[in-house]
Amino acid sequence: MKLRLRLQGQYMLVTFALAVVMTLTSAGIHIWLSSAQSSRLLNELTVQNSKTFRAELSKRAEQMSSYLSDAMFDPLYMYNHEEASNLTKPMTQLDEVKQIVIFDKKGHIFHDGDDSLKSLGKPFPYPQQINSVLRYGSSIQSFGTHSLTVFRPISAADQIIGGVFIELSLDKVQKDINSVTRLIKAIDKRSKEELYIGVALAAILLLTISGLIATIISRRWSKPLIKLTEQTDAIGRGDFTRAENITAVDRQDEIGDLSIAVRSMATKLEQRTQKITHLAYHDALTELPNRTRFIQHLQSTIKSYPATSFSVLFLDLDEFKVVNDNYGHDSGDFLLIRLAEKLSSCARDITNDHPLTMISRIGGDEFLMLIPHLKTTEDVDAVVKKIFVAVRSPILMENEELVVGGSIGVARYPYNGKTSEDLIKNADIAMYRAKADGKNTHKVFTPKMFKSVVHRANIERELRRSLSDLQQFELWFQPLVCIKTGRILGAESLVRWRHPTLGIVPPIDFISIAEETAMILPLGQWLIERLCIQIQQWAPYFAPDFHVSINISSKQLYRQNLVEMFAFYMEKYQVPAKAIRIEITESLLLQDEDEAERTLKAIRASGIEVWLDDFGTGYSSLSYLRKFTVDGIKIDRSFIRDITTDPKDQQLVQAMVAMAKNLDLLVVAEGIEKLEQAEKLSQYGCQIGQGYYYDKPMPVDDFVKRLINASESNVVEFEI
Repeated sequence: MKLRLRLQGQYMLVTFALAVVMTLTSAGIHIWLSSAQSSRLLNELTVQNSKTFRAELSKRAEQMSSYLSDAMFDPLYMYNHEEASNLTKPMTQLDEVKQIVIFDKKGHIFHDGDDSLKSLGKPFPYPQQINSVLRYGSSIQSFGTHSLTVFRPISAADQIIGGVFIELSLDKVQKDINSVTRLIKAIDKRSKEELYIGVALAAILLLTISGLIATIISRRWSKPLIKLTEQTDAIGRGDFTRAENITAVDRQDEIGDLSIAVRSMATKLEQRTQKITHLAYHDALTELPNRTRFIQHLQSTIKSYPATSFSVLFLDLDEFKVVNDNYGHDSGDFLLIRLAEKLSSCARDITNDHPLTMISRIGGDEFLMLIPHLKTTEDVDAVVKKIFVAVRSPILMENEELVVGGSIGVARYPYNGKTSEDLIKNADIAMYRAKADGKNTHKVFTPKMFKSVVHRANIERELRRSLSDLQQFELWFQPLVCIKTGRILGAESLVRWRHPTLGIVPPIDFISIAEETAMILPLGQWLIERLCIQIQQWAPYFAPDFHVSINISSKQLYRQNLVEMFAFYMEKYQVPAKAIRIEITESLLLQDEDEAERTLKAIRASGIEVWLDDFGTGYSSLSYLRKFTVDGIKIDRSFIRDITTDPKDQQLVQAMVAMAKNLDLLVVAEGIEKLEQAEKLSQYGCQIGQGYYYDKPMPVDDFVKRLINASESNVVEFEI
């Protein structure tokens, strides 16, 4: 059992021995030397402690800002507040984090950790720092009186889209510094007091012996402090292994207590650093590696195993938003966790737990996979088949078996890319091609896909530019004709884009892009106004029952106040409600049936008729007729194409027309191209036709001439 003897007792014993040999002269010299050395060590240790704690805090701040700078690019670029909240929430829960703010390229607040988004769009009050970050891509660290602030740009491929601001509290750091400093000063004070007593008693000892003993005592006193200095210096550099390997101070006094405190501090700092590192490289929900970690692994694989063949698979779940909308985000998170487990298990089985295999969640419902040794397309097909089996296996949720699908894009190394950036980009391109081809399938990247992406990017860029010159867009009109008499009853308005250099851009090339990017909102509003202007100009010349229909997209239905918009323009241009009809597709109603029902009821209440377009091609056409009140249906052209030869199409069209009559609905048949088709539809009782047999869509001037000629000829056209 070791005797726990404090510094006072130790120095009393030593000074008692020195009293025999020391002289007054040596006592004075010894006091002076010891005090000088003590003060120097105290100052060095105090300064070093302060630097160490601040350096560690600075390092953690750098790691946090670096992680958020990388991870926030997609959420800021896609304006995804939910994903931004998911990324910042784990850090804002750390005690030392006072504030995290994400700002956009205008210096306005995008997210400040508050889910209510009260500060959204407000200028962030650090103009000088924000200017340096956004203009020069600078990263700025600054220690204040009570906090450390960090500004860092959010960028990719030299494109700065915003920045991240982190404020870390210095309270805990300052508390730790003060605590260690007080302990050191207490040790120093007590040591000096005991030294003075010892020196006073040792005045009678000889100079030579007192000098020798003083040296021994000085070394014994300073050695543990030097060790502690080395430990704190190693901790400050993040070298926790070296800090642990430094020989422990084996003392039973305050210096021993200080040694234990420093080692405990090192352990806690190491654990905290490991936690931050884990957060920086793993998805918080599924615990899978995140995009940053996957890219690091992919780059390492390419560098270390250049001759190894492998494939990067990009998986995106199909219709995952429906799960969140119908079951809630907690259920969506549960599904993602279970899916991550199934993907990990499947990958281990496929590759026999190969060390190069990695599954990563990169955000939302997207996953990246690195699967080694896929040398041929047959190998890829076999692996993807197994992955689809895992993905599509039912997941029990809320006492229901839920089955999800996905689309997979594949990029093979080195055939489809030799860098991590190219492989991920090309796998992403292939995944979107798989979605375009009907979803729930996979595609291996080909150069042709890249050309398609470039074309789409060009169209999107030009479409965005065209929003400042909406006169590039025109409304064309295709007549709606009474099948029995040939009389033109109205028209469907269709948007056409007359680009200054590209000419007429087909709607199939830009409509879907406009809807995906929300550019359909300003474009759609402009088209509604143009329609009202056109109807106003036609009013003196056409029959009172003449009407024009316009197609409405999902984003317009759910994100614009259509009722107020139509009311405003109809009042402005004195257009009667009966002159306008809107057409909606069945798939549009699937997104939010309750909201769609409220909006459509309000539109019909204003006097505007609502028609169901592409009838028969949706998920459950009959159920929509039961739930939603509409004025008419438009039978999709796919049923008309073979109506003269296909008995099934004949029976289906007859049934749809009969059902519409029973429900007191009008019927328009789309895609009529032959007289025989019109005759057959007339036999079934279909009232209105539309298609190339009557007229193709035409510019407004041609449409007016067509109507005037038909009116002046006083001849019944297309009479059956």
